[in-house]
Amino acid sequence: MKKRAFVGSVVVVAVVLTTFFTGIIPGFGRGSSDGEGTAATAVQAETTGEEPAKPAAVDSETDPARPIPPAPAAAVGPPPEVVQVVVEHDRIRLQIADGRSKVAPVSEVVEIALKATGNEDGIKVRIRRKASAKLVTWSMLRSELENAGIASSSILIPKKLVD
Repeated sequence: MKKRAFVGSVVVVAVVLTTFFTGIIPGFGRGSSDGEGTAATAVQAETTGEEPAKPAAVDSETDPARPIPPAPAAAVGPPPEVVQVVVEHDRIRLQIADGRSKVAPVSEVVEIALKATGNEDGIKVRIRRKASAKLVTWSMLRSELENAGIASSSILIPKKLVD
């Protein structure tokens, strides 16, 4: 009996590891990145004994002491019926009415979704995912929408991935 349990455990571990490393489930796996990585922080430098990376020269445009002028008011149109979102890697792209999209923070998506009127099926938010979408990103978006008061039945996440 112990031998069967051991063999079963080994099979389960092999299946889980295979799934993890092949990326069969979107959002799990080794992941991919188009970034160069990050510079060492002061905490990392203390633990490794390295010199921390020096910050880049402060640009007068991004100087925190300089006041930021208010952004011009955008033309406010009617609220969307359904907020369309595409998750790619760890980015959330918000579909704009004229067919374009922009990378948006979760807070902006939630704000717009709260204003959405919903379609005849009661859907207010449609979260579409690319094959590279991280599970953490779209599940966090869904939980933030639900925490803001949008019913889970008003959030649609199609199983089919987009290109």
